[in-house]
Amino acid sequence: MRAQRRSAMPTPMCLILTLLMLVVFAAETRGASATLAQTIEGAKKEGTIRGQWSQNTFGGGEGFTEFVAGMNKKYGLNLKGQFTP
Repeated sequence: MRAQRRSAMPTPMCLILTLLMLVVFAAETRGASATLAQTIEGAKKEGTIRGQWSQNTFGGGEGFTEFVAGMNKKYGLNLKGQFTP
């Protein structure tokens, strides 16, 4: 008895499922971008961001200042930082 050889070509069902997964992924990515945009707009309205942890964690107050400066630069914000050790 001869063994049947499987074709290297994907089946139509496999192609359909792959396409469906790509469509769902693209839709979720667009939703995430809108959420990020909404978060940035909300941050622009706040004005101040507060951080509280020990001086030995994340660089303490200096680390927090760098964190706030990085967020301001990356997202076009003008937040003021308020750190409490």
